[in-house]
Amino acid sequence: MEDVHCSPKQKMVVKSADYGDFNKNGAFNDDQNIDTTCSKLTNCQVKSRCGGNRSCELTMDKNLLASQYCSDTLKEIYTKYTCVDAYGSSTITTAPRIRLSRRNTGFIEIRNGSTWRRVVEENWDKNRQKMLCQHLGFEETADNKIVTKQLGSGQNIATGDFVCYNTIQPSGTSCCIHLEPSTSPPSTKITDVQCKICDKPLLHDTNDFPDSVFSGSGDPNDNYERARITKGGWCPWGSGTRYLMLDLQKQYHITQVVVMADSSQTRWSSSYSLKYSHNKTLVDGSSAIPIKGNKYGFKASTTNLTIYNVRYLKIESTDNQNFCLRIELCGEVQTPAPVKNINVSPSDYSARVTWEIPTPQDSTYITHYLIYLNNKFVKEISRAMYGTEFNILPLKPNTENTFGIQTKDGSVQGGTYVSETFTTKQAEPFTYGSIAISYSSLTISKPPAYIK
Repeated sequence: MEDVHCSPKQKMVVKSADYGDFNKNGAFNDDQNIDTTCSKLTNCQVKSRCGGNRSCELTMDKNLLASQYCSDTLKEIYTKYTCVDAYGSSTITTAPRIRLSRRNTGFIEIRNGSTWRRVVEENWDKNRQKMLCQHLGFEETADNKIVTKQLGSGQNIATGDFVCYNTIQPSGTSCCIHLEPSTSPPSTKITDVQCKICDKPLLHDTNDFPDSVFSGSGDPNDNYERARITKGGWCPWGSGTRYLMLDLQKQYHITQVVVMADSSQTRWSSSYSLKYSHNKTLVDGSSAIPIKGNKYGFKASTTNLTIYNVRYLKIESTDNQNFCLRIELCGEVQTPAPVKNINVSPSDYSARVTWEIPTPQDSTYITHYLIYLNNKFVKEISRAMYGTEFNILPLKPNTENTFGIQTKDGSVQGGTYVSETFTTKQAEPFTYGSIAISYSSLTISKPPAYIK
């Protein structure tokens, strides 16, 4: 776009900008020749980039007219503008700080000077919502439903165009902003944006994960629970190593870790490390997993993982030590699975039993077994001591028996009871010794009198 200018002493006020073609009569007012979808972005881009300037030249490429709104960049931009002698507009065209009022849902809020303003965008649609969610590091919901609410009067608002889009720049997304600050009149309709962090967020549930699951290094009064993504952020202070510990109470399959800056978007770290285990004493000895931190204060960062048997987690910043952290974990709880491939090797008065334990993908980490014989509880044994085998004795020869076993994990969750029926062997016959003069000797096999 070129040859758009005012006299040297005047400034431009853009009224509208449309994208399309001239009709056969040379007019640009035919709805059939105007790309209405692309024009929504075009109008915002031209207003925000050209308003207040004496002249304006724009390169029509995918950075200006993103492909999700504009199918091509080969047509024309038709701009209506006036030139004014005095231009003292308070129009907002940039907003380094953008957030939703409830983390991943709520009203759009932008920081204007020292004031957070709520955005009133009259042309909001599903595509704009999807792109805003992506810009903030989230995803759109399954139905991507558009929700509007009533805003009370007298609140700080900004009205106009707000369009986020993909770019070919490293940042991946950008937002076009052209908003006028004001206060809300009565019965103002405002968009309530719906984004999702992930399919199965965990820490937002304060019943399963109360504040007591959060701890860490340093002062016990360091407000570790503020690391919950629904709160303002954990901002450690003091010197030395500072880390956040989480005890999830049970073992989980974790698929994503989402981190954010504090709610005011002033402090964050660009990288973290994560260690985990089913056992708290084993956390420090586990291998560290790199977690992507934040590049911008407004944008959540997600690291995709596939880790199992996760109960205890330790998170440390590997970059900036003057940081704030909000975190969400995504995944699902695991339960103990039963043992498999039970094999019984019986003799006459005993039986050796072996089995296989389930994989981490299928089960929590098994710590104990409950042993049963003929549907009666015998004893509880530890995996650490017995491994995957057990000797049953004494048994009666040539008798049918049922061996039963149930798994248990460190959270005292029990797995499904499974069993295997077997028959002991026939005992060897009595062995008589030689007879000498006045006596004979007799040896009888005697079964052991204990269970091992």
